[in-house]
Amino acid sequence: MVLISFTPASYHNPGVGFESGWTFDGTVANGTAGATMLVNVPVQTMVFTLEITYSDAAEYIEVQQLSFDGYVTIGNLYRWGNSAVISLQRGVYYDADASAPGYNIRLRFVSSISNVTSVTMRPCDLYTVVGGVYDDSGRYRNPGINIYNNGHWSSVLSDGGRTYRSTTDGSALFFVNGPVSGNFHEVELVYRSQNQFVVSQWTGTSFVDVKTIQASSSWTTASFRIDPSTFVDYMWGTS
Repeated sequence: MVLISFTPASYHNPGVGFESGWTFDGTVANGTAGATMLVNVPVQTMVFTLEITYSDAAEYIEVQQLSFDGYVTIGNLYRWGNSAVISLQRGVYYDADASAPGYNIRLRFVSSISNVTSVTMRPCDLYTVVGGVYDDSGRYRNPGINIYNNGHWSSVLSDGGRTYRSTTDGSALFFVNGPVSGNFHEVELVYRSQNQFVVSQWTGTSFVDVKTIQASSSWTTASFRIDPSTFVDYMWGTS
């Protein structure tokens, strides 16, 4: 959480800093139309939400995110109680300050916003591009998902610019490296398969079926939940 203060954006790595267009009255910030924030995310594979606490009478304030091609609208602030939540758009991440650590995402408020008292940044999604850099390394996917490259996955393949791997048999493993063991984790799997297959979860003594995934000749997405009641911290040597 960022409480309103005069500290510069460089103090919040990771975190949220106020840039141009803001005035401060004690612990309250007021932004003019076009005011900007700089959100520092540690890695570009993570999606974050921002919960903005404010008491402005205005509603549906438009928020834009700076991309490589300019600003794009990522939504409007719909307030419930004293705060509104908005998600960053990972697909248009652009490092607005390459001199600072991590990725620095610039947001802009199209209209003015008043009486901002705090901004809370929370991770909500993590992405692994299978066939991409470090897709088989738990060290770089923690939290996150990595395949376990123990000889049951193919080498990296490609299809129209999309990288992927195929399983060679029914023993291919992947790890869900969850930050909180007591919560459900929802996993989305983008796949293409001529045959249906089953995703199973290790309980410490055996595998239990989580979901049967239907065959699809085109790329499609399936989702399933990891049950926290059977979480096992499966440790392995990785690099």
